[in-house]
Amino acid sequence: MKANEILSPTIILSTLTLQGINLKIIYAFFIIISLTLNSYAQSAVQALINTHYEDVPDDISVMNVGEYRRVIDLNGEWEVQLGGSEVSNPIRIPSSIDYKGKMYFRRDFDLPIDLSDYHAKLFALAVNNICTIKINGIFIGSHSGGYTSFSIDILDTILRPGESNLIEIEIDNSVLTNSPVSHRPQPWGWKSYGGIVREIYLMLQPKTTLTNWSMDYSFRNDYSDTDAVFTFNFQNFYQSSGEEENSETSLRREDIQEIGYYIEIFNKRTSNLIKSTAANPKYLSVHQAVEDTLKLNFKNIELWSPENPVNYHLVITMLKRNNLVVDQFSTDFGFREIRMRSDGLYLNGEKTKLIGIYRVEQHPDYGLSLPYNVQRQDLVQIKNLGINAVRTGPYPNHPYFYDLCDEMGILVLEEIPINRIPTSFIAREDFMEQASQFVSEMISRDKHHPSIIGWGLGSELNPESSNTRKYIDNIADASRNLDNRPLYFSTMKDVTEPTSDNIDFILRDYFSPDPSDFDKIIGDIKSAGRDKALMIGKIGPDLFPDNLHGYQNKTSIAHQSKYFGDLYNIINEDDSIPGVFFWSFADWKGDNPTIIAGPEHTGHTYFRGLIDENRIERQAYQYLQATIGNSKLASLTIGTEVEESQKVLVFSGFSLILILIVTLKRHRWFGKNFKRSIFFTKNFFQDVLDNRNIQIWQTLLLTIAISTSFAIGIAGVCYFYKRDVFFDLLISQFIMSYGLKKFIVSLIWNPFYNIVFLSALFFLILLINAYIYNIFLLFFGISRGTAFSLNTLIWSGSHFIFGIPFSMAVYSSLGHTNTVLFYAVAGAVFFTLYFWRLLLALKVVFKKGFNKALVCIVLLALLFWGGSALVFQSKYDSFTYAWNIINNIEFQE
Repeated sequence: MKANEILSPTIILSTLTLQGINLKIIYAFFIIISLTLNSYAQSAVQALINTHYEDVPDDISVMNVGEYRRVIDLNGEWEVQLGGSEVSNPIRIPSSIDYKGKMYFRRDFDLPIDLSDYHAKLFALAVNNICTIKINGIFIGSHSGGYTSFSIDILDTILRPGESNLIEIEIDNSVLTNSPVSHRPQPWGWKSYGGIVREIYLMLQPKTTLTNWSMDYSFRNDYSDTDAVFTFNFQNFYQSSGEEENSETSLRREDIQEIGYYIEIFNKRTSNLIKSTAANPKYLSVHQAVEDTLKLNFKNIELWSPENPVNYHLVITMLKRNNLVVDQFSTDFGFREIRMRSDGLYLNGEKTKLIGIYRVEQHPDYGLSLPYNVQRQDLVQIKNLGINAVRTGPYPNHPYFYDLCDEMGILVLEEIPINRIPTSFIAREDFMEQASQFVSEMISRDKHHPSIIGWGLGSELNPESSNTRKYIDNIADASRNLDNRPLYFSTMKDVTEPTSDNIDFILRDYFSPDPSDFDKIIGDIKSAGRDKALMIGKIGPDLFPDNLHGYQNKTSIAHQSKYFGDLYNIINEDDSIPGVFFWSFADWKGDNPTIIAGPEHTGHTYFRGLIDENRIERQAYQYLQATIGNSKLASLTIGTEVEESQKVLVFSGFSLILILIVTLKRHRWFGKNFKRSIFFTKNFFQDVLDNRNIQIWQTLLLTIAISTSFAIGIAGVCYFYKRDVFFDLLISQFIMSYGLKKFIVSLIWNPFYNIVFLSALFFLILLINAYIYNIFLLFFGISRGTAFSLNTLIWSGSHFIFGIPFSMAVYSSLGHTNTVLFYAVAGAVFFTLYFWRLLLALKVVFKKGFNKALVCIVLLALLFWGGSALVFQSKYDSFTYAWNIINNIEFQE
């Protein structure tokens, strides 16, 4: 060492041999990375329990069946086993379990009465996601899909009256990627809790009973006359016993049962009887099942509307010839007319603009298992806001929610849980069969609600795909057979022509458009030539709940307030806009942490609500409420837009350049080697082959410089797109660990740590590639050592350090289209030059065997990258989902 040389890390490295420290370096990096990612591991299994399920309100139809039917309540304490564990733990049902995998539930229940005159049926309001059910060890049925209610008939021979009975439910809530039941969670989706998430009970009905009913009606004479057709389905569950009961209070046990019925209809508000057929019951002979219709005319009926939510109460009574009542069923319904035209919704003949809100049924304390009082509280807050509609997204909510919408006068769009499905999947037979089941269960349960004005067949679909059209046509036909309400779907793309004649209107979903884009959005909605009504399905700004800067800051509380207020004023004043749904009512949790939320909020909570998860109103709620009500508005602070700082990127780049300049000047051979590698590439690699003048510390320093240069550029790109939803959606298709996603989010929002981590990661990758290349050389009988392999790989890319200034400036350049194009061209040139120089190095090394070696290298590269792509695609369908996002998104400036 010369007297004037400084003892620096580069000099220290020069005293070590690469062969002696490489494995230690690699092991150290692996340990550090593993420990870091482990700290971001997902939390333990959590169960969110509905502790108030027993507080049943009087106005709910769930488990409220009257005196002729009996309910065996199966809610309460169960035993559960998770995965392959043999340990059982007590849990109260309903509850939402934050767990992906198989779960095994079991409990005993008593059956205190004789079943000779009763038929048993199991009702489950929601079991998430795929379940198989046994009673007393005997399989009774299965179900797929966790958000629609279902029922299963139980044979008499399975149950044990007067004894203890055992019910067992095996539930699979695994992520199945390309399954129509449980497709892979996406950012801004909903959290897929597992378990028995809503009420479950056993109903004991009379053996001859009403199993279903429906009503169709039409209006005449300006709504003064209403012609209604009621359809009733009766079923006889008796088994032939060959004997009769002598008791007059019992039904005869025959194959054919005679049953009579009559109906009574009351105005629910006044309790006045408005129609009755009790004086003339209609008698039927029921062998197994029979359907009967009853036509009635109503005069001067009150129509249901948001301003006047009049509901009627229907009571169906079944009796024998001796007037012995054997069964009774009651429910609510309403009269109203819905017409969807190209310019919007017509309710009872009057055009009605939908000013609505998007609501995800979820709560931080209860998950999907919301108590009745929370359901009511939500709708009180929605009603008090002054809006007239809600979009339940994107799955059927608890049935009590729709009872409340009927009562309070809130219009509802209800849809099935088919969300952001790749077009290559959606037309598959299994997808369409599952969607048909969802639609059937949703409509069959909720079709009597006057508040529901449309059935949603899927959200964020691609309207331009022929597969989407095939899917829509198939599912729409199944829907029309059940109910005549308007059908819709939502999309992220602009719709210029109808996807299907079977669709009545379309929702256009938007992710965080800037207020400056409002005019364009309104123009797209109003564009001529479309024969289907087009509404804004969901729209709202990004939000940091702790950002108290003024409204010019795009993630502040004040900005959210002004955003919704301004948007409402624009839409309310324009009669040609059919409707809008603000995104969203409350914050909610998802399975996939988002980049937009930032490192402080990586707990899977999505902040877009007018109220927070705990139902505390934000300023935006009060501001929008005042705007809609034309009352005095609170003043909003203007503030300033906080400029994104790139000081870290610039400082890192300048530091790297300074280190390289100082090193090049102080170490003569390093400077000479660098110049020769650039201008005399072939001669330089001959020197490398002869082990002349290339010290390992020089190569390691250059490795660090190249790694850091790439790290600065990538950190700048990530920081620029940290609030871009589409960037988040795309990279999420290749990040399978949610713990890893949290770690990546924290890096993206902290460029310095991102640069350090990526530099270390790229450095590690280059060392590993050097080992692989050295092994490759050994197969060709060339024994040069790992240091030689690293020299070849790294010095072939010495020109990359000229890209450091570009890496420093990438953040400020991405906002300009021309600059982005320049970067793309520059990147292509840099990498082309690298591969050309690497080929020169290979020619020097392999000489006569160059062609054979080149073919092997290309094949190995294809095998590695192709194999990696195959794993991602076969196991996760990553490229399918990514391509679907690219095709389905309408990119906005």
